[in-house]
Amino acid sequence: MDVICQDLNKTKEIATLLAQCVGKDGAFIALSGAIGVGKTTFTRFLLQALGVEQNVTSPTFVLLNEYHSDKHIPIYHFDLYRLEKEGLKTISKELDEYIEDGKLTLIEWANYGQNYLPEERISLEITYGTHTKNENLRIFKFSANGKKMEEIVEKLQKKIIQREKELERLC
Repeated sequence: MDVICQDLNKTKEIATLLAQCVGKDGAFIALSGAIGVGKTTFTRFLLQALGVEQNVTSPTFVLLNEYHSDKHIPIYHFDLYRLEKEGLKTISKELDEYIEDGKLTLIEWANYGQNYLPEERISLEITYGTHTKNENLRIFKFSANGKKMEEIVEKLQKKIIQREKELERLC
């Protein structure tokens, strides 16, 4: 499923809808995209929608940030950008701990750890909008592997369609 976001308000809206779909059950979300495309910004909006009051930052230099929300769901935010292939091997066993139900795990630069990620996951590729003068335009491509993750993405798609219909009625 592709979603076009014209600006940060739309990005925040999509992240908020995803938070509603994830709920207390959790998910494993693998984010990929170029530097500066908005992986951390999307994560920040998602975690804010889940009730995280802490400052959400990229864990580029620390590898992992842990957050707590008022929804009582453990949240783990990884960044694989600085790890070499050998470094990924050293954390592969640790990643298994963050796959369980009832946890939300987000991994930026997931494409670097493709061989170490769980099969059941939501993949979110964020790209810059091309052929447009709008520097803020982003394309969010959601895909899912595994029944639970597919259900989350399907719920998200329904919520997006419903929201767009509501906006059409207001115009």
